[in-house]
Amino acid sequence: MGSWAEVIAIGDELLSGETVDTNSSWLDAQLESWGYGVRRHVTVPDDVDAIAEAFREAAARSDLVISTGGLGPTQDDLTLEALAKALDTQLVLHEPTLEDIKAKFARFKREMTPNNRRQAMV
Repeated sequence: MGSWAEVIAIGDELLSGETVDTNSSWLDAQLESWGYGVRRHVTVPDDVDAIAEAFREAAARSDLVISTGGLGPTQDDLTLEALAKALDTQLVLHEPTLEDIKAKFARFKREMTPNNRRQAMV
C-alpha cells in the first residue's frame, strides 16, 4: 500500500461494550477499496483531550484520518471541539449551514433546539 489511513471511533458507549463498533469495519473495507492500507484503529472516550490527542497522533502517522461518532447535537458529542483543539484553532458558526438546519426542521414541522445550532459550527 502506498497511502495509509487510520480510523478513530469516538464514544463512551463503544468502550463500555454497550455498542458494537461496526462503523470501523465498514470504513476499513471502503478505505482499502480506495487504495488505502488501514494502519490502525483507535477507540477513545467522549473526552476532548483524549480525542484531540488521538487526532494529533493519527495525523503524524497516516495520510488520511477518518473519525466516526461524536458529531451529533448533544453535549457529549465533542468531536468538533476536540479537532479544533488538535488543530489549535477556534470553531465558528457557519451561517449557511445553520440556515439549512433551520429549513430542515421547518420542513418536518419540528422545533429546532439550541443544541442543533452546534451542528453548524465549523
